[in-house]
Amino acid sequence: MRGCYFEDPAGSRANMEGALMKNVDLEGSHMAGVNLRVATLKNANLQNCDLRGAVLAGADLENCDLTGCDLQEANLRGANLKGATFELMLHPLHMAQAVR
Repeated sequence: MRGCYFEDPAGSRANMEGALMKNVDLEGSHMAGVNLRVATLKNANLQNCDLRGAVLAGADLENCDLTGCDLQEANLRGANLKGATFELMLHPLHMAQAVR
């Protein structure tokens, strides 16, 4: 699924709440505003994805590669980020987005 375009020109947001997407390769995908609340993305490749304003609250992002992602205003509250890679980020994560 590399390079997918999940943005609707009409403004509708993709809803993949609770989706099971383990080991998926979404590198370079346009996913601004997508709803991935409580989705399972364990071991996923999300390098260079546009995730601006995405809802990732409660998502399982364990061991995900988020290198080069745009996570500006993304909701990461309660997400499992154990082992996730955050290198070369386009925008710094704000404390309100971070998970302890």
